[in-house]
Order: sequence, then structure tokens, then C-alpha cells
Amino acid sequence: MALNPRSALFGPGKSLADRLATGHAETVLAMAADELATCRWALYRVRRCYTAPATAWRSLDVIARGMSRDRAHDLLAALGHRLDLTPEVDRDHRRLWLAAPTLDVPRVEELFTIAPEAAATKQRKRFQAQWQLHATPELLDLGDKAVSVLPNTHPSPRTLTQVIPPATRRLAGRCPRLPEETSMFE
Repeated sequence: MALNPRSALFGPGKSLADRLATGHAETVLAMAADELATCRWALYRVRRCYTAPATAWRSLDVIARGMSRDRAHDLLAALGHRLDLTPEVDRDHRRLWLAAPTLDVPRVEELFTIAPEAAATKQRKRFQAQWQLHATPELLDLGDKAVSVLPNTHPSPRTLTQVIPPATRRLAGRCPRLPEETSMFE
């Protein structure tokens, strides 16, 4: 998953795509590739604060949505350029790490990534207090800068989410199709 590289469907290093490729399920893989090529994509901000092993406070912010995969890639690359950071590419996933994972506890992680427009903004209660307690002032500043340099956005991630009307969404669990190219960045 783009949001958490340590969380493959069948355990570490055992993704569904790996199993389908091993099983020679080319038709299924082609259908999935077509779905990903034609659905709407979003830019997400993911923050985690680990206060003990396997005990995470999590926050997911939808920063921008309703774009093609290519436009989402371009937006993530432009954000990396503005922050003088290079997105990490892991298979088909791109992540721009502001604070990469370590084995230390307590620790924080922060990244921006792109994925199909399926997740909603959510945050564990009292996350912000934990984040402020554990994140360094430099990371807090970098996170604020990241959000502030995005086109048509401002520093409050909660107000950045662009709402897509229910009539334009496909069934739950499916990726919304991308209509004609949107003009959200023009």
C-alpha cells in the first residue's frame, strides 16, 4: 500500500500483486492496471507517532483529490522539488518522506504519497497533542512548509480536502473514475 509500505495484504513482502504474478494471472493484473490508470487519484499526508512498539497514533489528511495518476505524480514531484527532497519509489508507489521510519521508540513518521482516491481524512483522538509532543520543531516547520507550498492550498490540512459529490463516486471499495481532466491546479 502507498500509505504504509510495511503493510502488504498477505504479510511483509507478500502483496496480492506478487501472488497474482506468481500465479500467472495476467488478465487480472491487466484489469487492475487499467482501473488504476483511469481512476481518480489523491495526494495524502500520512503522520504516525509511535509511543511504544506497535502502538501508533495516526493521522491521514487528504490534501488534494480528483486528479489523474500522472497529475498526482507531478504534484508529488513538484512538492519534493520545493522541499529539496526526492520521492522514494517502491514498485509503483511514490512516497515523499519528511521523517522516515526508524526502529526507535518513541518515533515519528511523516510522508506525502499518492494513491487512488479512496481514503478519507481521519485522525485518532488526541493525535495532535502526541504529534506536538514528539515531533521536532524542524519537522513541524517542514510539514507546515510542505502544505503551504501546494497549489490552491494553505497551511490547514483539514480545510484542504476537496469534497467530491456522492453522485460522482463509484461503489464503496472501488476507485472513482476520472472524468475529463479537472482544472483544480490552474
